[in-house]
Amino acid sequence: MYYVTGFASLLAVFKACQPLNKVRAFVSITALIGFYAAAFLFTGILHLTSLTIPALMLFIGLDILCIPVKSLLARLVEKVFSKIENHKDVQFLKTK
Repeated sequence: MYYVTGFASLLAVFKACQPLNKVRAFVSITALIGFYAAAFLFTGILHLTSLTIPALMLFIGLDILCIPVKSLLARLVEKVFSKIENHKDVQFLKTK
């Protein structure tokens, strides 16, 4: 689960670094390499178990599933916020 959560966090870092330039690409790549290097090097400190083949396959499958789910949730949140902003009866969200 740690690896899937880390992958989702790395997706958020990549999204925050859009549009990519040299510095933002460096941040994205460094975060990616740093996370997996830390997970490999500090398994004892982080109390992680080593990935077996079935666990690795599950991890890859969940990571592949994580990408479209994240995109769908982002679109859903954007639609909800746009409907709230356009709704005339909601006074507490509008600035005066």
